[in-house]
Amino acid sequence: MSLGAQRLRELAAVGALSAVLGCASAPAPAPPTPATPGAAAADVVVWQVSRPAGLEQASLELRLVETGGEGESFSVLDVDGSTLQLAMTPVVTSRDLARVEVAIELDLEHYAVTLHFTPQAAQRLAELTRHRLGGRLAVLVDGQVLFAPYIQGVLGDSAMIANRFDRAAATRLAERLAP
Repeated sequence: MSLGAQRLRELAAVGALSAVLGCASAPAPAPPTPATPGAAAADVVVWQVSRPAGLEQASLELRLVETGGEGESFSVLDVDGSTLQLAMTPVVTSRDLARVEVAIELDLEHYAVTLHFTPQAAQRLAELTRHRLGGRLAVLVDGQVLFAPYIQGVLGDSAMIANRFDRAAATRLAERLAP
């Protein structure tokens, strides 16, 4: 296991994802570009993010967590150290991203990353989540499980990664994932 992957696993286990993304060492992100034309930067609560030139796109996968014999699967460690069985075929990958945004959460203190999917990916995600309510869907970045939430509703053209990020951490993750 590479040093970076090992560090990601260790920090994610304690819920310190923002530290994994390099909060302490990375430069401050650029001011937000409003997702809504005409909005002033000070009034921005959602902004679209682009991947900086030279930054390789991170691998994103959304995979169904199998609970018992539903199909072919492989084992990975969840952030809490437990073992998850993930479906061999991802539902969504990096290729399915249409755009990525950062949004301020309702507490007006933390930030989240919103993933917007292509129409084909949105249809696959909606179909899967409609039939698997109560199941779990693992979110992997560069092969590491970030979290595996329970499916509480039908997902469609977008999904939000909310982990009490500060603005810098949310922006760095969004930049890494942006198409």
